[in-house]
Amino acid sequence: MTAIRGRYPIADRNRCTLAMPSGWTSGQNLPIIPVSLILNPRKRKRLEMEDAFEVRLHRSGRTIPIPAGETILKTLLDAGVDVDFSCAMGGCGTCETRIVQGIPDHRDNYLSDEEKAQNDVIMICCSRSKSPVLVLDL
Repeated sequence: MTAIRGRYPIADRNRCTLAMPSGWTSGQNLPIIPVSLILNPRKRKRLEMEDAFEVRLHRSGRTIPIPAGETILKTLLDAGVDVDFSCAMGGCGTCETRIVQGIPDHRDNYLSDEEKAQNDVIMICCSRSKSPVLVLDL
């Protein structure tokens, strides 16, 4: 599969220009985006973060709203929740978090199809929720 690195691709048939998000330095790894997603807007829609939902932290009892367009990881970090992460792209498994209740929308590349079907864990850096409330073991 042909892929390019970048976050905000602008493409036409002959070339592809990438704009680096503000705050990123050239030494940081940017997400890999398959060219087919850039050239096919219907597939690209799946990359967008849809619908807001809530994450309930089972151990602390806190409920944190996750807005559309934000990841669980970023929102939890902004709320002062201490969570482990590394790549922030769904490829390393460092942010794997146990699910207590709810249905995840798996968007990672780390879990196998069988593991995703069990709905026991979620990669909070990139995955979302299919249910209005997702209860995590945090």
